[in-house]
Amino acid sequence: MMSFELPTSEFEGRYRKEKNARAKTRLHILLLRRQKYSQLEIAAMVRVTQGTVSNVCQRFKKEGWLSVYDKQRDGRPSRLTHKQQIELKRRMSEEFVDEKTRRGWQTKDVRMLLKEEFKTRYTPQHTRRLLHKIGMSWKVPRPEHKNRDPVAIETFKKTLRGRSCLWQMNTKSSA
Repeated sequence: MMSFELPTSEFEGRYRKEKNARAKTRLHILLLRRQKYSQLEIAAMVRVTQGTVSNVCQRFKKEGWLSVYDKQRDGRPSRLTHKQQIELKRRMSEEFVDEKTRRGWQTKDVRMLLKEEFKTRYTPQHTRRLLHKIGMSWKVPRPEHKNRDPVAIETFKKTLRGRSCLWQMNTKSSA
């Protein structure tokens, strides 16, 4: 059972150190409540409803500091096991070979791999979500050659049906 009688410095310190935005908002509410602001004033300052302020304060009294963090939620289990996700990542670290062409992976290629190797179907959007989860990023190739022809580029843009996007491993670059 927690109370707002703790030192204000305790609330301020936790608020300053917090990185999670939702937890920081809740800590801000608690700090303002500790500073004797009313629920209406806090709701106006933090831009939440008065009910939210009340709920945050009540949870804090019952559960303590852990109440500012989101609770774990149940969800549908992934169709791919952890081992299968590791295998998918390993397979994608190699270049995609399409007949004689060697290139990066496109979302449609990954969907085909998932269907053939792991016997599961994903929508394109869910495939992209899965790939981000296993540490892949979506890179769009933008090659520029010194002898490129601007007229040919415009013609190509007008006749191109879509953008070719490839999946690659995440790197620590700033680009």
